[in-house]
Amino acid sequence: MKKYKLFVIILAVCCIVSCAVKNTYVPPHWRAQGAAAANIIMVVGFATRSPCGGDKAGFHSIFLHSERTHGSIQVDAGPGLKWDYVDHNGKYAIAHYAVRPGRYFLTNPFIFGSVQSIHAAKEVKLPFEVEADKTYFLGAFSVYMLSGGNNIFGQIVPAGFIWLANKQQAPNVSAIKSKFPDLDLSNLIRLEEHFNMYPYIINDPRLLPPKCVPGDPIASVSP
Repeated sequence: MKKYKLFVIILAVCCIVSCAVKNTYVPPHWRAQGAAAANIIMVVGFATRSPCGGDKAGFHSIFLHSERTHGSIQVDAGPGLKWDYVDHNGKYAIAHYAVRPGRYFLTNPFIFGSVQSIHAAKEVKLPFEVEADKTYFLGAFSVYMLSGGNNIFGQIVPAGFIWLANKQQAPNVSAIKSKFPDLDLSNLIRLEEHFNMYPYIINDPRLLPPKCVPGDPIASVSP
């Protein structure tokens, strides 16, 4: 993983000092309503019982890009994000995006911490397609942080990251319905199967480094 450009660091700093992270912004030219919209649901959070839980250091982001038009949706996990539910694995926030049908990409995950940003060493660009009047579940992403030790101030220095969308874990439909009661979840289309680019984005918890798997069997992410 490599250290990126200064503007990325500035962007992350701005996100951290903002009053709250909401994961609600959609570029105006992506937006759609009613039956014309493809509804995308994405859950992000931290496996708090893992020794590598992303909540231990850093500010995490990933992007949704469109194949046919410019702009992006930045999905963040970090300080200021309001959690929608807590379970035996961790704490999670639910985002909903009503967009035009088409082909999109999950791309450019990174972590900012200890005044540096860490990106993947190669391009991460995982495609998926959405259709009008359908609801898609990208996954419940647990974000992990790999430690590079501590700096002179005692702060953890991030050395890498993992985004896990466990394809074997059922979506928390009740939590989604509680936050977005108008969404039709009766035919929820799951897309976790599309998101596997080791070691940055994975959909199988067995790919996690052993040191990141919780020792408590109740909280274990292993199948």
